Amino acid sequence: MALVFDFDSLWSSFTSSPKRVVSLVPSTTESLLAFGLASSLVGVTDYCEIPEELESHLERIGGTKNPDISKILSLKPDLVIANQEENERKFVESLIGADLVVWLTFPKTVTEAVEDLWHLARLFKIERVVAHQLETLERVSEWTMLVEPEHSRARYFCPIWQSDDPEWWMTFNGETYANDILRHCGGVNVFAQRERVYPLAADLVDGDGVDSEGRDTRYPRVSINEILEAEPDVILLPSEPFHFGEDHIQKFRDTMKGTPVVENDAIYLLDGRLITWHGIRIAEALVELPRYFR
Repeated sequence: MALVFDFDSLWSSFTSSPKRVVSLVPSTTESLLAFGLASSLVGVTDYCEIPEELESHLERIGGTKNPDISKILSLKPDLVIANQEENERKFVESLIGADLVVWLTFPKTVTEAVEDLWHLARLFKIERVVAHQLETLERVSEWTMLVEPEHSRARYFCPIWQSDDPEWWMTFNGETYANDILRHCGGVNVFAQRERVYPLAADLVDGDGVDSEGRDTRYPRVSINEILEAEPDVILLPSEPFHFGEDHIQKFRDTMKGTPVVENDAIYLLDGRLITWHGIRIAEALVELPRYFR
């Protein structure tokens, strides 16, 4: 069985670059294609965006949460790239049990995400080819962090899921990639310190809950009262993983009528990939996201 978290372990698993790669991570697929590595891909998820001309050459292996293990095995990959947040543990364990090399990524900051891009470049021996691109990305990231504090940093609320019965919104705290990319661009997360509490009833009323040890507490679920108390300057409604639309903007306008975020018309629809795709799309995110906070 082979599961690797760190690049040194991954590097030692290969004497030459991988030739048959299955990507279970849409942002990684996008990065591989941007690096000119399409010929190394043999399988991608249903959510991976690929050029039309590649559709007949790549096997679609299902969703990120429910990939078809038999399809993956039939492709005989020498490397499967997965992500701890995108892919469920039981499927990753199935691949490991089949003696596949699985690289499990888990970047929680922009810096870590860029490091993963450098790792990809080194693994496929294209460091010189993409060095300028990645060095530019690093400079832009550093420049953004220096420039944005000069502006007034806006306090934002960004839900990534919602439920109607009972009504709640899932968001993210400061230990996530989404928080870090928005921090780079001038945003201050009003729920950066908020941890998820189990079960749901305790989470929504800020109760004691049960022991959360070993559970992911980075994605709290909040009620409208908690959002009102947080008094965000900006509300960002992303297109994924939950697809928010104009009707959701109107719902917040009605529910939060009279608050500064509504009076200032500061509720925006957002391309969710800018805050969830931690690959080469970082470059676009660093250009597009700052405008929501100025």
